[in-house]
Amino acid sequence: MRLCVRTAGPRPRRKATENAMTEAEVQIRKRSTRRAMLSMRRRLDPSWKRDADRRINQQLMDYLRHDDPPVVVAYATDGTEPDLTRTMRQVLSDGRTLCLPRFRGDGEFEIVIADTLELPESHWNIPEAGAGALRASPELMSKALWLFPGVAFDAKCNRLGRGKGIYDRLLSGGVRKSIGIYYDLQK
Repeated sequence: MRLCVRTAGPRPRRKATENAMTEAEVQIRKRSTRRAMLSMRRRLDPSWKRDADRRINQQLMDYLRHDDPPVVVAYATDGTEPDLTRTMRQVLSDGRTLCLPRFRGDGEFEIVIADTLELPESHWNIPEAGAGALRASPELMSKALWLFPGVAFDAKCNRLGRGKGIYDRLLSGGVRKSIGIYYDLQK
């Protein structure tokens, strides 16, 4: 299990070289990596996954005690991603604000305040905060630590998502600090 911590600031751009891949080659490589990693995650042994999730949650809770953010933006697992339920319960019991992404219906997502972990399944059968959850304000988001999943990560914390750009858009607006959550096999 890994926590990939990034603080605010621009990501370094890759230098163009004669040996650089074309955009089409990059997209083919991303699709191939995405398929392989998602397949691997679906085939994880349930007992291995439970143990890995327990260790990830312990690392996160240790980190939260040290960093002490008042707001944590997390995600509800699709069943293959690391399950952060223990960490989210701790966030709520500590009196911190827990936020989650919620599908808006127009192809976009918004961040809402979750005051419970009773999350109905919604878009793509992923649990998310119910219709009554309030949208998080920009002021609240400026204090947030983001915990986000990915299909694969590299050594510099660059993330490969599922290809729809959802987290890229969510993370583009002034994120103070973010932590990518993944299993070792996703590096």
